[in-house]
Amino acid sequence: MQAVFLTDFDGTVSQDVLLTIFKRFAAPQWEEAMESYKNGQIGSRKLYETVIPTIRVTQQEWHRFLYYHCFVDPGFAKLRDLCRQTATPLAIVSDGLDLYIRRMLKNADIEDVPVYSNRAAFDGDRINIAFPPLPEECPCGACANCKRAVCWQYRQDYPTRTLIYAGDGLSDIKVLEDVDTIYAKGTLAEYCQEQGIAYTRFENFNDIVSDMERILT
Repeated sequence: MQAVFLTDFDGTVSQDVLLTIFKRFAAPQWEEAMESYKNGQIGSRKLYETVIPTIRVTQQEWHRFLYYHCFVDPGFAKLRDLCRQTATPLAIVSDGLDLYIRRMLKNADIEDVPVYSNRAAFDGDRINIAFPPLPEECPCGACANCKRAVCWQYRQDYPTRTLIYAGDGLSDIKVLEDVDTIYAKGTLAEYCQEQGIAYTRFENFNDIVSDMERILT
């Protein structure tokens, strides 16, 4: 089978890094904003506009914190290698920040996987964030980075391939209509179970690699 593999980052390729960062570096109001996000009262765009400006961290502290506390699932490198061997496009589709995603991938010696996410940069001990433009077809406009737009682009670029997606959270629910095969855990798995949506449960990328070896080879 020919396929394309897209994956969420926070909670999927890694632990929930953004939540870890909020707990360590953001002002206390992040908790109220996060609760509003989980309850569906605000989208991730509003969450970031509320919390990111309160973060205070130097670039050196940031890199040290990621190196010692935030890690890429070791099985993800195995998936990268399998996708490379089978000419399967692989990309990270995240509603998080490239500022930690790319650094963590570098720490794990994985720098050849495309990343679609929100963009962030240091300004002294503050972080500035920029959101990708939302497509006109976006049905909600609440996300910071529209994952559906990335799925649509890959569907257009590879119309005959099976579109596979791995995720765990609220933002991943929105791509379910746009993909063919789903690997899920956490909130995404619970949602698929409740809605009767077919999916394969996973705990880490070693589970996914074992299944993908059967599918792709």
